[in-house]
Amino acid sequence: MALSSIPAHAAVQETEPTSRTVTVGMNFAGYDKKTAEANGYVIKKTAKGSEYSVKKDASPAEEQELADQADARDAAALIDNTGEVHGNCGSAWITLTGNSNHHGQLSTGFEIFNQKAWWYEWGVSVVDVNGSSHQGWGPSTLDFQSQWSGSRSVTLYGSAYATIIPGDSYAELADGTYCTAGPASAYDWFG
Repeated sequence: MALSSIPAHAAVQETEPTSRTVTVGMNFAGYDKKTAEANGYVIKKTAKGSEYSVKKDASPAEEQELADQADARDAAALIDNTGEVHGNCGSAWITLTGNSNHHGQLSTGFEIFNQKAWWYEWGVSVVDVNGSSHQGWGPSTLDFQSQWSGSRSVTLYGSAYATIIPGDSYAELADGTYCTAGPASAYDWFG
């Protein structure tokens, strides 16, 4: 039996990595009163029932401005007429980059608007044809930063999805605000 030869250029086929990034809003989810108090804040409610965090030594004008912002935050629609989702305290993203040989990169992170986070915890669910796994970062301190990102290598097979888990993905701000993310899913093919 004769063997057919394979041209050298066909033996190894390099593929360009593909990448999918999805961004989602992060939204106010309440306060941690102990954190607020430890950092010199007190949690109050407006006449409309909206909670807000204010420095203990804030002027009446500063306090009223925060109260008005809390009422506006709670009344605001989070989807604008373009269909884009906007968070009222930040944005989060997730990227899944695949290449050949089932190897890829999972990256995720967030940016907080107008404040800094002192603590975070982040969870991502990764699913492929073989099952699922939980990829976690934190809980950990952030040293009052407005941004965080993390990444790791992943080995996946077939169609794969990575999803920010809403209950497991949040930043806690110095004034006690919980800012939560998700869900957001990125996908790619790992072949």
